[in-house]
Amino acid sequence: MVEPIIGIDLGTTHSCGAVANEDGLVTLIPYGRGEFTVPSVFAIDDKGNELVGSEAQRQSQLNPKRTIYGAKRLIGMSFNSEMVREMQKRVTYEIAAGDADDVVIPIDNRRFRAVEISSRILRKIKELGEAYLKRPVTKAVVTVPAYFDDRQRQATHEAGKLAGLEVVSIINESSAAALAYAASKSTNETVAVYDLGGGTFDISVIEIRGRVFEVKSAGCEAFLGGMDFDGALIQYILADFRAARASTYRPIRSRCSASATWLSA
Repeated sequence: MVEPIIGIDLGTTHSCGAVANEDGLVTLIPYGRGEFTVPSVFAIDDKGNELVGSEAQRQSQLNPKRTIYGAKRLIGMSFNSEMVREMQKRVTYEIAAGDADDVVIPIDNRRFRAVEISSRILRKIKELGEAYLKRPVTKAVVTVPAYFDDRQRQATHEAGKLAGLEVVSIINESSAAALAYAASKSTNETVAVYDLGGGTFDISVIEIRGRVFEVKSAGCEAFLGGMDFDGALIQYILADFRAARASTYRPIRSRCSASATWLSA
């Protein structure tokens, strides 16, 4: 029996896995209760237990400093990079410098490398795949944003290894979408594929000639996704609330002053 290779979309906000059968039919690996995506969230609860996925996400508001989200943006990054400085403005947990020009996330008396956080997400997908297929899974193809450089891709390989997976190939997310589009047809065309995800906005221009695919160009905006839309909306609402509160408080203060003057008289 051929050893299965699962496909993993290691996302900024959500991740999922899939597997293809011998006929080429692709099936998503179920997560539970009708869900197929796993929140890309890792946490340590008050008792020191590690939580991954929905369990970690559910307690995030009560435990924000021990809940890690968006860690894919930190994998393979230098602590002094612009990406890390921007992330420090956007997250509730601490980000510190590691010993190998990388990033670590301190939680209580423990220090997690960014690659270790991603490995926990990959391991969760691996375990779901094994439960679904009822057999061991040791190999995977992983998708990453188009902006990932060699260091970030190597860190993704390392995260897979820590999760017990051999990452046999790494594919740009938008390129993977183009491959899926052309997999069931024989066509000669050039397509542009946009991937607007939870944390990144990718585009790949791919030339398709029958069963041959050539990526002509790829690009990415690293801070344009659902997570960033949420943040922008929150900042807009907060600014509107502050403005409304300021305009409401002024007449209240003036009435109090007038009342105080009347009472003293």
